[in-house]
Amino acid sequence: MRTDPRSGLRAWLARWRPILPLLAAEAVVWLGFGALLPVMPLYFEANGVDLAMLGIVIAAWPAARLVTEPVFGWLADRTVRVPLMVVGLAATGLFALLPLFVVGPLAFVALRALAGTAAAIYDPSARGFIVDSTPATRRGEAFGLYGAAQMGGFLLGPAIGGLGAALVGSVGFVFAFCAVASWIATLAVALWVHETRTVTAGPALVISRAPAGGLAGMP
Repeated sequence: MRTDPRSGLRAWLARWRPILPLLAAEAVVWLGFGALLPVMPLYFEANGVDLAMLGIVIAAWPAARLVTEPVFGWLADRTVRVPLMVVGLAATGLFALLPLFVVGPLAFVALRALAGTAAAIYDPSARGFIVDSTPATRRGEAFGLYGAAQMGGFLLGPAIGGLGAALVGSVGFVFAFCAVASWIATLAVALWVHETRTVTAGPALVISRAPAGGLAGMP
């Protein structure tokens, strides 16, 4: 028997409805991040960062995540996740934009570290939300979709960043684009990602509850 493609699409959308807004937000975030990466070193070098210092500036982002992500992962297990995601995404946009206004090698190190910390606030909560919203039999597939959303944005981002900077005539375009993408994702999470658990008084969570019509009833 032939399967109606539209029926298959509807079934797929119904299956993943609880996490679709998060996947869309993830794609948008990585679209901005991908746009930033190819042009960012050129901007830093043009504003007083030599090659030796450039490595430190670029390393500040993952270094901040290395230190702070376990802390925010611990916090994400003990509180609701959506507010942490919103704060992390909003801060990501802010710290992506500030290098256009706060210039200098030390300022760039600090801002990249703060951007890494903002990402550390967001990402453990996003991954925890996926765990909350999917049954154990679907979590591998859910995280595959999450990774695909990231790579989809990352694939298109550099082309958009390079083309936009060329059309505008300024590499500053990519910083603004990354900020706007992060803030669009912030709105998407705040408006359409719904908490799937409550937190009781006490040091740990918890009551888990599946969203109505969501994945909990899937085999």
